[in-house]
Amino acid sequence: MLIKVRLFTTIFAIFSLLLSASCVFAEPRIQSIPDSFNFGQVNKGDLAIARFQLKNSGATAVTIQWMQFSEQGLTAQVSPQINAGQSVEVTVNWNTSSFEGDISGSIVLGLNDPEYPEITLTLSGTVIPGDD
Repeated sequence: MLIKVRLFTTIFAIFSLLLSASCVFAEPRIQSIPDSFNFGQVNKGDLAIARFQLKNSGATAVTIQWMQFSEQGLTAQVSPQINAGQSVEVTVNWNTSSFEGDISGSIVLGLNDPEYPEITLTLSGTVIPGDD
């Protein structure tokens, strides 16, 4: 009887370990490629455009729950869900009509990824003043 109890205890411990490991790996995992982009030089009023790849290397979908922009004129287009093993492109547009000189801005994405609940994408470059 003692051998059966120890065998059952060992099997239960292994099963519990495997179950907890599968729960850990069943989470979304986001990765940004790249996380910063320099658009170079644009004329004042031109649209600066950056493209970022978001990859979900986890086992469940990543959901973009919210977006926050650091500067006026920044907008972004992205699918709100990234399925497991998939990548999506984030297109960030910056209307530079209110800026001159070296500029830098960011977009923060709020995610359901427990390891990376937020990811920041940074955009920078130089706006050449127009002839006013």
